[in-house]
Amino acid sequence: MYWAEECEVKMEPQTLTARSREMKLIADFKRCNHLGDCTYHGEVKVGRGKILEEKDIKYIKDMTSVKTRIIRPSDPEFQKLVDIFPPERRKRPVPARSIDLVCETRKEIWLLEAKVTLNQEAIGQVLQDKDLYEEERKPTKRLKLGIICQESDPYLEKTCKKRCITIFEKTENCFRRL
Repeated sequence: MYWAEECEVKMEPQTLTARSREMKLIADFKRCNHLGDCTYHGEVKVGRGKILEEKDIKYIKDMTSVKTRIIRPSDPEFQKLVDIFPPERRKRPVPARSIDLVCETRKEIWLLEAKVTLNQEAIGQVLQDKDLYEEERKPTKRLKLGIICQESDPYLEKTCKKRCITIFEKTENCFRRL
């Protein structure tokens, strides 16, 4: 925000949003090159929809008549209705997610989430990222999980350690691995 005062223009300091602070952490992490020789990919999309297998269909809602009917697999009509919809028309929306940073080395792929402060949300996100990435991308290299943060939490560090999630905490010069 700008304003004029006695013919002098002053600028009010802007507060950084959480997302912009996370983006700065990612840029600093890449600059420090903490993981060595790797290829970085930012904002990698996962969870863009899933094709339902026949075994996953629990019931079909028939809304063609005035009264909605639920048709279960035991119903003789069920198979006929399933056959009407080929697999490519059975897409179920799954919320799309973006993995903040993917780093691919010769031997492994790192899935990294960035948060200003290590929190439960970051742990949940990186675990879900792994599941979706494995399911959709079928990687041949070993997957490793990490959270880039400015400030860690000792209680959550134990949780991360149990689940093989590496924490990269910002230091004055670079990052330290917890």
